[in-house]
Amino acid sequence: MRFSNKILTSTILVLSLLVSINQVADAQSRSSKKTTTLSSRLWYGGGLGLGFQSYAEQSSFLFALFPMAGYKVTDAISFGPRIGLSYQYLKTRGFDGKIYRFHPLELSGALFGRAKLFRPIFAHVEYEIANEK
Repeated sequence: MRFSNKILTSTILVLSLLVSINQVADAQSRSSKKTTTLSSRLWYGGGLGLGFQSYAEQSSFLFALFPMAGYKVTDAISFGPRIGLSYQYLKTRGFDGKIYRFHPLELSGALFGRAKLFRPIFAHVEYEIANEK
């Protein structure tokens, strides 16, 4: 179970990265003025995950939210925090024939660094701490 949950969490992070590419590109194009105020250097984005699946004797539902805020050190480099909330409902039949239900809730926090390579493409590095309940 833990391995599939890690794969699912990784998939959600990749999807949230893809969603945030468009949002960040729009935010960076709007802040193309060369001002040095704090608000002109901040940008906001994030990701949203929603998933359903069912196969054999197992079904699951997932909802995840990952808001983030960044500070542009230069026009190409930014740093910032990200928080995350992920809820999953799993139902499966065990080898003993009983039905088991799990409701993991994951809270996470991360610090990231981002470098813009080309207009729609950037490199993203992140250190995350997650707490599963």
